[in-house]
Amino acid sequence: MSMIQDNPRLVSLASKYLSVPVGELRKNTKELPEIGAVYFWESVRGGGSILVGIDGSVLYAISAVSFDDHVDAFKDGRRTNPEEFKLPTQPQ
Repeated sequence: MSMIQDNPRLVSLASKYLSVPVGELRKNTKELPEIGAVYFWESVRGGGSILVGIDGSVLYAISAVSFDDHVDAFKDGRRTNPEEFKLPTQPQ
């Protein structure tokens, strides 16, 4: 099985933080079992990317950050605080 099939919440977290539908993100993934994370990216010019660890931790990067630099930063323990994301408010 794949990391995404074993941990469907990884796609949900990436979708939430990138504000991209799950179905679209499933097309833009790269599993990285060697670091225990999945890489997701937006397929639009200037779109961001996010690494989501199997523990739910994340590291966001703007489009100017290369894949290798993003992965290296994740390996080095860098993470994005979830409070830094501007999430849409939920209707009440």
